Amino acid sequence: TLWALFCEILACQGLSTVLNVLTVTKVSEVISDDTERAGWMGNFFATINVLSCVFQFGILPATSKYTEPSMLWKGMPLLMVAMTCFVSVPKLSGGTNGDPSLNLIASAFLV
Repeated sequence: TLWALFCEILACQGLSTVLNVLTVTKVSEVISDDTERAGWMGNFFATINVLSCVFQFGILPATSKYTEPSMLWKGMPLLMVAMTCFVSVPKLSGGTNGDPSLNLIASAFLV
């Protein structure tokens, strides 16, 4: 139980770091102007914070009434792994030359 929680946290942090690097790299490729890029990243992280609040205090408590919390704890890292794999595999993610789009990477990071 404690070991599983440790592994979940380690996996989530690792996947978040990979998706963060992918997002920052893609944003710097797509948006060359520093001011515009800073504004986009500020709006992006504000959106992440709002969605995290909605999930943490709205959706997850409502969902836990119908689903065992341990299933949610297993499901969240699996969803992150799926989105990271989807973005990382060039044939699946589409885009030009298999390069994933900024929207796809940002969506994966939001998850």
